[in-house]
Amino acid sequence: FQTYIHAASEIHDRSVMDREEAVRRAFLALLREESSEFISASSVRKTLQIVRPHYNAMKIKALMDMLDPTDQHAIDYQTFRTKIRQALNASIRTARSNTNFAMMVELIAVLVAGLNFLYVIMLTSTFSADWFNSIVFSGGCAITLLGMFELAVRFNPTRISNFTPITRLNPTFDGLALVGGLVSCYGILKYVIGTEGSIDYLLMGRAIDTIRMMRFFPMFRDVVRRSSDVIPAMAGPVFCVLTTIHVFVLLGMALWGGAIDTADLATKTD
Repeated sequence: FQTYIHAASEIHDRSVMDREEAVRRAFLALLREESSEFISASSVRKTLQIVRPHYNAMKIKALMDMLDPTDQHAIDYQTFRTKIRQALNASIRTARSNTNFAMMVELIAVLVAGLNFLYVIMLTSTFSADWFNSIVFSGGCAITLLGMFELAVRFNPTRISNFTPITRLNPTFDGLALVGGLVSCYGILKYVIGTEGSIDYLLMGRAIDTIRMMRFFPMFRDVVRRSSDVIPAMAGPVFCVLTTIHVFVLLGMALWGGAIDTADLATKTD
C-alpha cells in the first residue's frame, strides 16, 4: 500500500509539473518579443478561436473577459497561468431569449393541446349534443392542421433566426404528436378522396395526440427521460426471460402434446 501511495504521489507530482510546463510553453509561444513579459490579447483571442471553433464572437469575448478583465490588451504570465485553465475548462452557453414569436408559438401549442384533450374527452364520454355532433369532423380537422403547423414551426426546418422553442423538443412527446398528426392527416386525405374509414383515422390520430398535453409538465418529462435510461438496460434480461419461457413452452409441447383432450375437458366442465 505504501508503494502504491508513493507511486501515485509521484505520478500526481509529475502531471502537475507537466501542466505547468505546458502552460509556460504556451505563454512563450504567444510572445511576440522574447524580451517582453506580456502577451497580446489578440493572440490569445485567435488561439481561443482555434481551440473553440464552435464558439461565436460573444462566447469568445466571455472567455477573454476571464483572461483580460481590465481590458488592457496585454496579459502577463501570472494572470495567464491562473486564468487560462479556467477559460479552457469553462462551458459557456448562450442564454435563451423568449421572443414574441416564441411566446406566440408556445401559446398555440397550449391552445392545441387543451382543445385536443377536450375534443377527445367529449368524444369518449357520454356527452351528446347536436352542435357538437355537427362539428366533430371539421373540429378534428382544424385541431389537426393547427397542431401540425405548431410542430412544423417548433422543428424549425427553415432555421428561423432568433427562434428557440420555450418548451424544448422532446423525442417521445413531440414524436408521438407527429405520428398522431400524420394519422389524422391520412384520415383527412381519405375524406377528400371519398373513401370509407376517414373519421376513424382522424379520431385515432387525435387520441394519439393527447400525449401532447404531458410535455408541458416537468414531472412527465422526467419520467420519460429516466425511462429512456432504464428501458435499454432491461432489454437484455427481458429478452432472456422471454427466450427461456419459449424454450419451456416448446419442451412442454413435446412432452405433453396431445395428452389433454380439450373437447372432453369442455364436456366435463359443462
